[in-house]
Amino acid sequence: MKRSKSSKNQSTKRPRRSSASNQSNFDPPTNEEAMPAQIQVYSVIVPENTYSGDTIVIEVDSKEYEMVIPQCCSPGTELRIEVPVARQETVDEPDVVETIDEPDVASNGSDTLSFPSFLKIPLDVWDHQLIKFLGLKQVAIMRGVNKFFEPCWTRRFRLNLLPLRVPYDIETLDQAMRVIEILIDRKPGLPYSKEDPLVVKLDKGEHQITSSWADQYGVNLTTTLGITRSNVTFVGKGIDNTTVLGGFGIHDLENITFKEMTVTNTSLSGVGIRMGNAKVKLFDISFRGCDFAGLSIPSYPSATTTVVATHCEFANSAFGASVYGSLTSATFKNCVFNANQYDGIFVSHKVTVHLRGENTAIHSNKRDGICAYRSGKVIIHLPSHHNTSYNNGNEDRDTDGGGTITNVED
Repeated sequence: MKRSKSSKNQSTKRPRRSSASNQSNFDPPTNEEAMPAQIQVYSVIVPENTYSGDTIVIEVDSKEYEMVIPQCCSPGTELRIEVPVARQETVDEPDVVETIDEPDVASNGSDTLSFPSFLKIPLDVWDHQLIKFLGLKQVAIMRGVNKFFEPCWTRRFRLNLLPLRVPYDIETLDQAMRVIEILIDRKPGLPYSKEDPLVVKLDKGEHQITSSWADQYGVNLTTTLGITRSNVTFVGKGIDNTTVLGGFGIHDLENITFKEMTVTNTSLSGVGIRMGNAKVKLFDISFRGCDFAGLSIPSYPSATTTVVATHCEFANSAFGASVYGSLTSATFKNCVFNANQYDGIFVSHKVTVHLRGENTAIHSNKRDGICAYRSGKVIIHLPSHHNTSYNNGNEDRDTDGGGTITNVED
């Protein structure tokens, strides 16, 4: 059983309210000559590691009472309780009235009243039924309207139940990155993680990136959004519905995921994703029409880089994927590399690339299907008779400078 100290709220006294929803569990005085019942208001801070449904013991004027923490409360939440008093006699238990951050002040600093009683909507209905249809921006606005909604916001934020939606919550991807930083840096409770990342949902339509990003070599890439926080997942509405006009720069981060969208970056030397010393996963992404490459991983001597792409397309760019680096591992599962100006896959500088899945296809590229250069290795986890690379302009498999392309059967 946890204990919490209570404090008087400026010794406030007021008559007991008579509506049924606000009556205490105690019987009123039966003596007609008794003085009208009054209540004493106290504030209680929810202790650490205490949440909704837990029971705590509070001490009021040297007397102890048990109190169950109401819904949507978390450690640090301030509760206002009422202890009914008749003829200066205290009763056995307090009633919990409402949760507050500051007495009668909303998060935007404006004065508020208690939640309108005429709506007759229980807190659980708001928190579990209605609020799930609202986005992050709408819930954030609600907490500034009335203190009733503050615990709803806190709970959903703490439990990661509020995805960031573009353009509904924030208009552009460039602006969304700033909000991502705030949400990750200020999240209460457990931080975002690989298993429970911050989710950014991109709606149907085109999403133009206007930012520029410089990699660790100082190479400046226009129309490229620099990702600045780990544990973020970007989700579109499908490759035929959501298109990102621009690319992404990722360095020194982990657990970055992209799902169900098309990425095209036609700017000079534009890439879909340029990454180094990072861990990235791609699911159902189409990289099309990038000026340089759909995926670009330069050679960084001390950078450990891992990318896993599943059911992705790399098409109509100069290179489908350009992958370098002895500490880089790239795995492509059931991916297609086609119609690129030079090579479908170009690997170099001791990098290791794995190709998996029977639906893997590398075809119709103007130069080579697979080019392994300067000790770069491509391991194809398929039988040698599988038609992996075909109908390319120069070579289906081209090796030079110690590069290798081999088939293995797992």
